[in-house]
Amino acid sequence: MFLEPASVGNEYIVQFCILLKTDTSGPLREFVKAEKMHPKPAFVEVSSFHLGDMVDVYVNDGWWTGRVIRKIGENEYLVHFDNTNQDIMYRFPFIRVHKEWDAANDIWFLGFMLSLSDI
Repeated sequence: MFLEPASVGNEYIVQFCILLKTDTSGPLREFVKAEKMHPKPAFVEVSSFHLGDMVDVYVNDGWWTGRVIRKIGENEYLVHFDNTNQDIMYRFPFIRVHKEWDAANDIWFLGFMLSLSDI
């Protein structure tokens, strides 16, 4: 990803390395407000996830937040997405610990965990 200041306002032009324009003619470029920008979260190594864990899943060229609702096999998890009300199975390499960005303090913190009674 590459950044350059936009010519007006408090925005940056973000050019993605992997994402392409809809017509595939070149890299996707978007305007992003400065307050929406943050550094990439640090990697948190885990060996497995548990029922109720908040996770980010890499799908459709981005990271989407969901929660683990079932473990299926050795390295597969059923993840529920509240925004689409879908339950989808993913393998371990495409799942990471969910983190939230605290813009006021410029830090990442671990996403919350739901208790089993919330599921």
